[in-house]
Amino acid sequence: MKNILRVIFVIIGTIIGAGFASGKEIYIFFNKYGICGIIGILISGLLLGILVYKVFNILLKQKDIYHYNQLLDYVFYNKRSKYRINRIDKIIHNKNSKINVVKIINYIINIFLIISFYIMVAGFSSYFRQECDISIYTSSTIFAILCYITLSNSIDGIIKISSMLVPIIIIIILNLGSNSLIFAALQYIL
Repeated sequence: MKNILRVIFVIIGTIIGAGFASGKEIYIFFNKYGICGIIGILISGLLLGILVYKVFNILLKQKDIYHYNQLLDYVFYNKRSKYRINRIDKIIHNKNSKINVVKIINYIINIFLIISFYIMVAGFSSYFRQECDISIYTSSTIFAILCYITLSNSIDGIIKISSMLVPIIIIIILNLGSNSLIFAALQYIL
């Protein structure tokens, strides 16, 4: 049970922990589209849930996958994989083909990770500039050092940070939500 909670905390931490999907951003992005935005939230949540479920199914069945490159190899190159994309099957399994799909996907993932890291550093820096009047360069350096320390411990550092911070985030969100509901109910009654 403890490991399941750790995995859940890491997933939640990667989605909302970076600030990309906090309540305000979701509200601003999806609410302006009205009912279509609500449908968009539901579809996004459903697709994320299906993706996480499928990946966990693969990881539970294939005990020899320890890295996402191995997961990509399994999905794209393993003939027994039911998740393999058949349209590019001929390209992948053609011995004369110079296209390495896993390498291309790996480059795309790395580009997204680098861009996401820069966005997080910029957000962290601007927040501390706004709230604490700390120089952008100083806060960026502090954040980069903290990220280096966290990531130098491989996935263990991310799991430890997520296991500590996500429960705190959940408590804060529940507290703010309940206070908001109580305040709205009191205004309605009075």
